Order: sequence, then C-alpha cells, then structure tokens
Amino acid sequence: MSLQTSISPEFFPLAVPFVAAPELDGQVLTITISGELDIGTVHLLEEAQHSVEGKYQSLRYELAGLGFLDSSGIRALLAPRNSQVPMSKISISHPTRPVRRLLELRDLHEMIVGCTPSG
Repeated sequence: MSLQTSISPEFFPLAVPFVAAPELDGQVLTITISGELDIGTVHLLEEAQHSVEGKYQSLRYELAGLGFLDSSGIRALLAPRNSQVPMSKISISHPTRPVRRLLELRDLHEMIVGCTPSG
C-alpha cells in the first residue's frame, strides 16, 4: 500500500536564493535582501554588513524580496555585530507581508519606513 499526495505548487513555491547586496551611498548603507533570512543564511548577511564596517552612519534594509525571516535573522538585522550604528539609525523598507507581520508582532513596526502601516 502506498500513499500519494497531490500538492499544488502554490503551497511550495520554488526557493529563491539568498542574496544580501550592500550599497554605500555617502553615510547610508543600504542592504537589499532577498530569499530567506534564517539561521542557515544569517552569516551571509553578517558578511555583507562587515564588508563596509565602520564606513556608514545609518543602515537601511530593503526587504521587498525577503520571503521568510526567523529570530536569528531579526537579531542580525537589529544588532549588526561590531557596528557603531545606533538602533535609531536602522530602518527597514518595503518588507513583504509575512515579514512585515512578524516585525509588527515583535513591536518593530516603527523601524519600517516608506510604506503605510498594514491594517
């Protein structure tokens, strides 16, 4: 006897590779992140943060392509290791709906800039 399941591909979309692309513009570092930021990829974000360490005064994360975020990812976003950037100078723009919801549940909605609150 065998069991077979027919699962629609909409429930299991193709995985998007993780990318953390830093771009320094004056004193503002923007890191564009796509894919899934979790315990398996957080080291790649940390590498992107360290690649321009000490050369910026504010940090912005562009999260339009981020589909998943876990607690290790949140920690890496909020407290870049060896960074002198205060939390008040860290912002998040264009989070996807699931990521935005997680940030709101963690009471981090004030960090989100450039879009209206979900309602």
